Amino acid sequence: MVRLKEIKISVKGTDKALKSYLQAMRLKNMTLTQLQRVEGGLTFFISSNDIIHLKRIKRHGVKVYFTDRSHVMKCRQWLMSNGHVICMSLASILLAVFLYHTLWFVEIDVKNPYDEAIILNHLRAMDIAPLKLKKNLPSAQQVSLDLKKALPQYRFFDIGIMGGIYQIVALEDTLKENLNGATYQYKSPKKGMVTSLIVYQGRRCVEVNQLVEKGEVLITGELNEKFTDEIASEKLESTRIPIKAELELNTWLKVTATYHIKQLFFHDIGEETTSYLLRINDWSFPLGLNDQDTSEEVLSKKQLLYIRPLKLTLEKIRRQTISGQTQNVTESEVYLLAQKQIAQNVLNQPNVEKIMDEKVLHQSIENGKVNVTIFFSVNESYRIE
Repeated sequence: MVRLKEIKISVKGTDKALKSYLQAMRLKNMTLTQLQRVEGGLTFFISSNDIIHLKRIKRHGVKVYFTDRSHVMKCRQWLMSNGHVICMSLASILLAVFLYHTLWFVEIDVKNPYDEAIILNHLRAMDIAPLKLKKNLPSAQQVSLDLKKALPQYRFFDIGIMGGIYQIVALEDTLKENLNGATYQYKSPKKGMVTSLIVYQGRRCVEVNQLVEKGEVLITGELNEKFTDEIASEKLESTRIPIKAELELNTWLKVTATYHIKQLFFHDIGEETTSYLLRINDWSFPLGLNDQDTSEEVLSKKQLLYIRPLKLTLEKIRRQTISGQTQNVTESEVYLLAQKQIAQNVLNQPNVEKIMDEKVLHQSIENGKVNVTIFFSVNESYRIE
């Protein structure tokens, strides 16, 4: 015969209230064992099957304690003995989330210190500074466009966030193949047509309006001169000088892009954001959510932490955030906005001066997304020194 587990119960209250409570238990046909009188109340044991009936009895003037429920007692003892550990763990989680979402340093990689000061002033004007929340920072594309207008001598600004560091690398309008700090040969960076070539120092190897292949030598610093001596009349002496020149190259590229239709009407285009959700039993507390009016699409969820006794879970959620105002537009307007967005991205590429011509090869709308393929003819300029 299987013996049911008995659970110790402690009841506190006045004598009259205790008597009424015991009478109610007997009416429920509950069996009490080891009934004892203690200071301020009673203690007794009941079968584990009677717990559900005990909970249904109204408690008028009494307080009931389950003093022998093993899992509750173990959990309570663990909480009491490790309360400081739990508090420190929760504080560490909150601190880690805060540190992750906060910007701590701004790192600028630029050779000219005066340009660095100009970049810092523009960043402050855009509210990019230490102790700012990352979710409130403007997009990298917006920052790059603003800096390019302020410092046109730089072709491209590589902007990224690593941990709590906001990094900006300014790429100058110079492409070099250096040897001992000087450029002695320059090859075509890509296939195209030479539209302008001004050589200040060195010797040109191609002519204007000539088609060149990628890697073909355009300018060299090797100046070959023949000896006048009859003995060495066939021998060549090479004199090498650093080259300086300006080059304009007409090149072609095909660009294919896919945008969510809503993205075309927002300032922050399809940015991915990361937030955290802290769950304790049936309660959930979002950490680091965007307080703007947003439309979000959940990309993935990952469980970072789980504490079984507390039923505490910390989840990392990746979303694609879209903020702004929607508009009712036609298909042709959607295609036009997508084409403008692609053209702007092309102009943001290093060395691209302007777009000479463009031709739409394909465009379609499927599942709320617009797909566009465009063939561009662009003019790129290079300063070689």
